Amino acid sequence: MCNAIAEAVVTGDIGPQVVSELRASSVSSFVDRINIPVLLAQGQQDTLFDLNEATATYDALKARGVDAKMIWHSWGHSHLAAAPGEFSFSAPDEDAQYETGRFMDWFDHYLKDENTETGPEFAYFRNWIDYEGNAAPAYATSDTVDVGTARGFQLSADGDCCRTARRLCPARRRLSPHRVGCRRESSRSTSIRPGTFRMHRFREPRLCGPLRR
Repeated sequence: MCNAIAEAVVTGDIGPQVVSELRASSVSSFVDRINIPVLLAQGQQDTLFDLNEATATYDALKARGVDAKMIWHSWGHSHLAAAPGEFSFSAPDEDAQYETGRFMDWFDHYLKDENTETGPEFAYFRNWIDYEGNAAPAYATSDTVDVGTARGFQLSADGDCCRTARRLCPARRRLSPHRVGCRRESSRSTSIRPGTFRMHRFREPRLCGPLRR
């Protein structure tokens, strides 16, 4: 992946070998051969592999009848430090860390054939929840990945997301394009008017109780 990024940055494109390697590494290339139970752990702070990709993998596995569950943890490629009481590579503790406990329960159930609960179908971290110790209270759980209800928002020029156009704020943004090797600089101002942004829909998570171990 790093070589692909470097090649794209330097040349502005990627060659056929990189494309072939990326396709071979994509789970979509071999998801039809996965038959073992899968616990997907996906980072919320991950712009390399995002939540949509994990959800697509989850849906593909469930469509084939594979036993799969999913966790959206706080950390990821964009922020490698897990939240307190969530997970640790260097000092895993299944009792003190929510995600580590989920992993161990999964292994105990499927590898040791123990009568251990494997947790909810879907769990996702909420960084606005205060807690101490194990991060379980910060995790909402659901029996489906499709949680919440659709709500419409519009982007305001002051940085807010508004439910109605009446709250949108107009602003002016100054653009100053620069060209390498040129002495002359040009600038112009453009107006950002309310209502000029396309409506996007986000899902507001349904607040559920934390998983109790």
